Amino acid sequence: LCRKKPPRELGFLSERKDRSLGPHPPVSLPLQFWELDRLDNYNDTSLVENHLCPATEGPLMASFKAVFVPVAYSLIFLLGVIGNVLVLVILERHRQTRSSTETFLFHLAVADLLLVFILPFAVAEGSVGWVLGTFLCKTVIALHKVNFYCSSLLLACIAVDRYLAIVHAVHAYRHRRLLSIHITCGTIWLVGFLLALPEILFAKVSQGHHNNSLPRCTFSQENQAETHAWFTSRFLYHVAGFLLPMLVMGWCYVGVVHR
Repeated sequence: LCRKKPPRELGFLSERKDRSLGPHPPVSLPLQFWELDRLDNYNDTSLVENHLCPATEGPLMASFKAVFVPVAYSLIFLLGVIGNVLVLVILERHRQTRSSTETFLFHLAVADLLLVFILPFAVAEGSVGWVLGTFLCKTVIALHKVNFYCSSLLLACIAVDRYLAIVHAVHAYRHRRLLSIHITCGTIWLVGFLLALPEILFAKVSQGHHNNSLPRCTFSQENQAETHAWFTSRFLYHVAGFLLPMLVMGWCYVGVVHR
């Protein structure tokens, strides 16, 4: 268990007062600590780290992570690439006869490949820090968000498609139906890109305030506009990427079960 630092060292009085400063920023791959903006109530104008646990790790945990994380991510990378590529090859071979659900699965496999391809960057960042520049920093974070949004929305579309086919027995003209499916998938990719715009605009490489800390690819919060953009990103992340798709899938599958 992590011990709280004394109030004099942290610069604030209690955990309750720390929570009044706002929600804690997200944790990216690999795990990293984010920092709060300047606090007007204190004389110290430097940024205060927003965590209660010490940033340093013991030698045992550090050595374990140095071995386990690369091995686990490498295994996930290999299995993810092989599995999703096989899905894409099989569905592409049956392109003329595949159903609407299989079309959604095709796009879902493409979205999953985006997540798989950023895993090597996460391993490299955890080992030597982010050394690939700002452009790739924005690209990798944006791909991660696009994967998240598109995967969630595509799963919701699959649920709606199954609901219409089972509960309402919708059988439309095949060419027109497949055309609407492709338009839906294109719209989902566009929405995923638009929802990832805060990361594209405000992600950057930042150097930690500890002497031995490594540079990280993070969502910048150095001024008021960037802080507001971060809150917007978190709101979209939870609402558009989780809550709405979950409600749609729950409503559709409950209707299928009742049917």
